[in-house]
Amino acid sequence: MKKVGIVLSVMVLAATMLFSVSAAEKSGDKNENALKKEIGDMLAGKKTCPVLKDTWIYEFRKNKNYGDGGGWTDITDPTHPVTIPKLFLGFGGADKKLALLHFDISGLPSGQAPKKAVVRLYNDYSGSAAATEVAAKQILSAWEEMKVTWNTAPQLAEQGVSTVTLTGAFTDKQPGKWYEWDVTSIVANWQKGQANYGIALDPVGDSGVDRDFVCKEYKAKSNFAPVLVVEF
Repeated sequence: MKKVGIVLSVMVLAATMLFSVSAAEKSGDKNENALKKEIGDMLAGKKTCPVLKDTWIYEFRKNKNYGDGGGWTDITDPTHPVTIPKLFLGFGGADKKLALLHFDISGLPSGQAPKKAVVRLYNDYSGSAAATEVAAKQILSAWEEMKVTWNTAPQLAEQGVSTVTLTGAFTDKQPGKWYEWDVTSIVANWQKGQANYGIALDPVGDSGVDRDFVCKEYKAKSNFAPVLVVEF
């Protein structure tokens, strides 16, 4: 009976969400695709954890905080320049640009080990096709989004749990690219009781190029904000 109740609950929730998608389609709501994906994830046994804090720190500017995004300035209209918040990841010459992310995992089933967990980031601009490797690492100490700098960075695990190679060049007028890092072992640690201080994306090597990623402050692209997807 318990299993039947769970199945029925899921069916009711899915039906409710499908109605929401239908309403979104009629109204032209830009979140239609996000709703469809959420339904697909739910039926596949996946939990989506939104980002609570995201920022980047820059080795070249060791005392500067980028908690508000600290993006580049669009001056295509000189009379009304707009600063677009971003996460920068990679290198500025020989200086690292490292991302710090903290996700809301309160919706995960307590103590249950994940089958798989991935961090997803959306790269919406890349001025160079040069490849850059980036490792995902567990953050081991507390940090504050609006205060952290390179000099006050939290402690990171020495070893990365997965590495992804960033490649390709494209403008902000072209479709971007999602990247995924496997962080299953980190989420498993949290589920065992370790403190959730977040996940760092740490460029590998001594030099290279950087890429622009969407951060939560970029409201025009809120559907592309960083996300943690956990499968049970």
